Amino acid sequence: DRGLAVEDGKLTLKRPAPFQWIARAEDGSEWTRFIEKGSGLCLDLSNPEQKPQVTEEADVSGQYWSAEPENGCVDIEGAMVRKMLGYRLSSQWTGPEALLSAVCE
Repeated sequence: DRGLAVEDGKLTLKRPAPFQWIARAEDGSEWTRFIEKGSGLCLDLSNPEQKPQVTEEADVSGQYWSAEPENGCVDIEGAMVRKMLGYRLSSQWTGPEALLSAVCE
């Protein structure tokens, strides 16, 4: 019952997602910080496990992220269409080889 839904033929927001993020570019830097809108907590990586977590804002490399567009092709009614599929997120701490990914359990 969370997120987007269709009601009476219109797109509506049922209940907000548990986290709503603000992407804030850091001044004079190529890095972005992801801040949870309600609490002000930041996307971070735990030390030493390097697992995603949300923590108070601090000047640590696990809170600075690069968001590179990931482009690809999809088949739409028999035609291959190029589109942006999402973003590749990597932290300053782990480098571009280690991407943030999701695992469904």
